[in-house]
Amino acid sequence: MMKSGMIALVAACMLVLLLVLPAAAVTTTVPKGGTVFIGEEGLDLSGTLVGGDSQIAYYAPGADVGTSAPEALRSVSSGATFYVSPSDFLGRTGAWYSYPNGVNGTAEIAVFVEEPYLNVRLWVYPSNAAPRTAEGYKLITGDKLNFRIETNTYPIFSRPGVTAADDGIDIYVTEPDGTTYTALFDSVSGATSIATVNLKPTSSVWYIPNPSSKQYIWDTGNPAYKSGTYEYRAEISVNDMKENYGGGDGNAVQETVTSDILGSATEPLTPTATPTPDYIEATGTVDLNVDTGGYVQVDTRLWDGSSEGAMEAYVFLPKGTQALNEKAQALRELSLYVAAFLHTGVWPDVPEGQNELVAYYLGPGTGPDGRATFSPAVELGILISDNAAVHNLYWLNERLDRWDEVDAATDPDDGYLKADITNSGIYLMTYPAAPTTGPTVPTESPTQMPTDEPTTAAPTPTPAPPGWLAPLGAVAVGAALLRRKG
Repeated sequence: MMKSGMIALVAACMLVLLLVLPAAAVTTTVPKGGTVFIGEEGLDLSGTLVGGDSQIAYYAPGADVGTSAPEALRSVSSGATFYVSPSDFLGRTGAWYSYPNGVNGTAEIAVFVEEPYLNVRLWVYPSNAAPRTAEGYKLITGDKLNFRIETNTYPIFSRPGVTAADDGIDIYVTEPDGTTYTALFDSVSGATSIATVNLKPTSSVWYIPNPSSKQYIWDTGNPAYKSGTYEYRAEISVNDMKENYGGGDGNAVQETVTSDILGSATEPLTPTATPTPDYIEATGTVDLNVDTGGYVQVDTRLWDGSSEGAMEAYVFLPKGTQALNEKAQALRELSLYVAAFLHTGVWPDVPEGQNELVAYYLGPGTGPDGRATFSPAVELGILISDNAAVHNLYWLNERLDRWDEVDAATDPDDGYLKADITNSGIYLMTYPAAPTTGPTVPTESPTQMPTDEPTTAAPTPTPAPPGWLAPLGAVAVGAALLRRKG
């Protein structure tokens, strides 16, 4: 969608044009201890350094700042601009210190680095009920709306010297005939035009303010708006963040989707919709059929994609499961693959007394950096392919760097070890390294103790797939339904 320098609104055959002024670009001046976001460029970090320093340093979590060697260093030159490059800073979010003087004695934080996120929801103000999300609400012409912006980028707009003309978050609204609005009318008559671009949130959850003190900014009853399919799209345009960290992998852009528009309040929600399948089955990766609240719309079974036709593991998501990514947005893609095996020095050791059999990655994309949650629990099944009598299942708790045991049981009907799980991540199936039960020890000394121990044949693990790529995040979607009252 092309960003326009003009604001076009059609009302009663009149065209209203509002000029969007170029940004003054003072969002680039970062104070000491301020927050910068991956994808920002042209930043002035000179005010964040201790005298004599020309670098910022990142220390691994738990490292002793000042006595340990930095994990990464980046140069900050006086008068030069700074780029928070995804290749340099992804995986290194948090505090960066002025270096080297800033880590001698009292540690001096230069900046905090964060990965940006953006989620925008349409908000409705019913005449006879409390304001609420428009998701799942049947909108008709005449409803009054606003946008709820959820983002962590609001510290940008409190940097020294930021003005209303500077870049901010932009929301573009497209009506059925293709006209794209960057401002909306807040009433039917005597309307005020409220801009939806260069927005500057002051908190993590923020609504576009109306100077007339109305909660809403968009009155869909204004004759400028016809019934039909409306779309909205949000972008963080500050300091080229959208270009550097937007689109498919970044979170500086919220993608656009469309929905059916009803001509009256009595029409069905999807009068010509294609029938929804009763069941979805896929291998490796599946696009989840979810609504904007993250609820799975169709029973879905995803099989292991490591070797075609193997069907050695699966996850089953019943209709109605809420599947959310790490930013609490609807999870739209899920993958299941054999994980790279454990002898890499990256994962914690196999639990004591256990032998590893196979490990699976379950989550967004095809790499271990994706995160998701499921509510209620979904079923994970792993085929038992060895001859051990007992098997256990563990989940990799990355925060505590340990394996947490999962309550799992073998289904004798199909030979799968099954568990109800609520988190994505790495799941490890093991078998005991020694018998789970030993001979009963008598109260008196036996004349002869058993000397032979039963053995458990070592299984052959499923081969790991070639290298993975981990997605940087997921995107959020939104659409508005407007219907003309009958």
